[in-house]
Amino acid sequence: MYLLLVFLVVISVVDCLCHDNGNCYWKKKRNRTNLCGNNGIPENFPGSTFEDIGKSMILIDKALKKFCDENNMNITSELHGQDNYILKYQLPEFTNSDFEIKVMNRLIYTTAESKGGNVKAFKDLRILPATIDTSQASWVFEHKTLKVYFPYKTNSRNEKVLYCDDVDEAVKKVPNMSVAGQLGYRSGNI
Repeated sequence: MYLLLVFLVVISVVDCLCHDNGNCYWKKKRNRTNLCGNNGIPENFPGSTFEDIGKSMILIDKALKKFCDENNMNITSELHGQDNYILKYQLPEFTNSDFEIKVMNRLIYTTAESKGGNVKAFKDLRILPATIDTSQASWVFEHKTLKVYFPYKTNSRNEKVLYCDDVDEAVKKVPNMSVAGQLGYRSGNI
């Protein structure tokens, strides 16, 4: 049993060392990407230079623009309040709707589907500012307006040292404030 464990450790080490060398037989044979010592970023990911990252961001922006053109009805606005960043959706035809709001890292996906009637489903997909805390998001639907609240990570008046933040890959559903009994919470200083 001990020898098997040692053998597996040796294979893992060789595999990682092998992938740092571009002439590795196993890499060419199995067409694998490098996941060792590279924080899970594939070796062939186009993100090593300013131009590469810029081109990747442009591709993402173009994909978001296409999604917006196909799905959005220009009813979304944003507010950079004193304590919260707020996304507002004017949805008068969705009085008896089901809303689903999901956040993955800094990407928000908002959907609304009418429970009855012939109303087209609403979909919105956008990138959120890096200054907000997506883990503390909540939403409320009142007066035919859906509001999604995000507190800031720090007070907006304070200088903040910028670090390389971790990427949060988990998909989180944003809770409804009125269901949780928190109606009015965080809405004071907008």
